[in-house]
Amino acid sequence: MGVNGVDTSSNVYWIDKMDDNKNSADSKSSPLDKDAFLKLLVTQLQYQDPLSPMEDTEFIAQLAQFSSLEQVQNLNENIKTIGVEMLDSIETLKLGLSVINDNIVAIAEEILDKLNDLNQKLSDEIKSNISDIEELTSLKKAAEQYIQAD
Repeated sequence: MGVNGVDTSSNVYWIDKMDDNKNSADSKSSPLDKDAFLKLLVTQLQYQDPLSPMEDTEFIAQLAQFSSLEQVQNLNENIKTIGVEMLDSIETLKLGLSVINDNIVAIAEEILDKLNDLNQKLSDEIKSNISDIEELTSLKKAAEQYIQAD
């Protein structure tokens, strides 16, 4: 790559080689990071032609691109953080709903048990009342027969 007639490709290669030596897996799979961009910009400024320096518009444009890149990266990190927090919240909500569900099931079972007990008591009372009514009916019949026999 040339800047104002100066070939800086060997310097850029050297910077890339330095990055490769630090962590080769990261530099191959990740895009240009902040440090590499700044090193590249400093190298361009260092090797520019002093008689024909880089115009300030180019410099400002590169800084604006860097600023935009940094903001996008920060936004990406914020979105990742929000995603993780949302997943944590969902897991907490699932746990809370599970506890509530367990409580509702326990309450429903308790109500059903009480209704079954009440049904059994009512059934026993109805049977007892029927038995009492049958006994009273037979006493009534016996009393009527006794009265008619006289």
